[in-house]
This record gives sequence, structure tokens and C-alpha cells, in this order.
Amino acid sequence: MVPPGTEAHTHWEVDMSNTAALAVDASNDRDQHFLTHNREVWLSAVTERLRPIFKAAGHDIPKVRVSVGFPTKGGAGSRQRVVGQCHYAGGSADGTVEVFIHPGLEELPLDAVEDAAQAHGVTSTLAHELAHACLPPSTGHKGAFVTLVRALHLEGKPTATTPSIEFASMITGLLDGLPPYPGAKLTVVPGPKQSTRLLKVYCPDDGYTMRITNLWLMQAVPDCPLCQVPMLVNP
Repeated sequence: MVPPGTEAHTHWEVDMSNTAALAVDASNDRDQHFLTHNREVWLSAVTERLRPIFKAAGHDIPKVRVSVGFPTKGGAGSRQRVVGQCHYAGGSADGTVEVFIHPGLEELPLDAVEDAAQAHGVTSTLAHELAHACLPPSTGHKGAFVTLVRALHLEGKPTATTPSIEFASMITGLLDGLPPYPGAKLTVVPGPKQSTRLLKVYCPDDGYTMRITNLWLMQAVPDCPLCQVPMLVNP
């Protein structure tokens, strides 16, 4: 998981357990500070603004916490990467739905991209995961889920929805007065590959095989534990 954003040199506190406290006022200096520097506060503020839209679509967003972090699986792959995840209330100690947004997503306005599907990566993923939160876990990406995401103007495959022009227009108005998303796209840089490789050695008489590092082979080639014949390195 990626730790939530933190602020230095401040004594302000926000009660993250109280969703009502997250209906922040962007004109308030204190709230503006958190909206500008804390991704959780920003995402929670957008969630509160989405509530009437979900209500109009026939669903109430439940008690939910929204944060930024890598999903439990599929978060680092270059293909079919998981960009968001909804953990249902049954998995939370205090019965709260937990939604996580991938740190590799960007929130770009429609006029900054060539295709609407490239815009609003954060908010469209948030809407997708909140749609899961509104429905029973057994719903998956079928039935009521498809109906809801279409009402939210998300298009494409239900398993990987993208924002439509209608969504971009809706979200532009929704974000009015909020500062830009306080997060930059994070690219996962793979670490150095493991240089240690196990080499296969085998017995020429009985076929017994084992694997050993080159470091130990440089010390001595082992004998077969069954017949004590010197083993050979597989080319």
C-alpha cells in the first residue's frame, strides 16, 4: 500500500472517520489546504459530491473510506492493470467500505487530452468503485452494476469502464471550486533482476537431479547422494 498523503508543518486535524466532516468547503482556508495537499480529503470530497448523482440513479453510497494505494493483486502489470479496488464492509473492522485508487492514475481535464477516455482517470475509477460499494458483493460486473455505471455515463467493458464525454462534462461541473487532484502519476520502476540462478546438475548413472548455485559449483561439483558418482552440470 502507498501511505496516504501527509502534510508537514501543520497542526490541523481532520476526523477521517466522519464522512460528514469531509463535505469540505473549498472556500475555507483550512479545508483548501487539505484539498490541495491530501489525496484522501480530495477523494472524499468528490465522493460527497457524487452522492446526489448516485441517488438520482437509485443508489445511496454507503459509509465509505477512500484512499490511494496498490490493489491486492494486478497493480503493477503493464497489461490489464487493476486501477481500483473496493473492499466490502465485511472485511473492515468497523464495517466501512474501503475503496483504493491506484497511484498511477491521473486526473486530467477533457481539454488536456485527445480522447475522453484518457481524461478523469481518478474520478472515473472512483465512480466505478463506488458503484461496486452500492451493490452486493455477488453482483460483480453484471446486471445492476452495468445499469448503474451506464447511468453514471461510464462506457466500455463493465470490467474496465472508461469515462464518456458525458461523464467528463458532468464531472467538470462536479469539481467546480475544487483544486486539482493533489497527486502525480506514479510509475512503478522495477528493481534489478535477481542475478542468482540455480543450475541443474544430474547423475549420469541413475539420473538423480538437483539444483545448485554457480557459487557452490565453483567450490566443488557434488557427488550423487545415491551412488556417489560425480554429478554433471546440465548445459
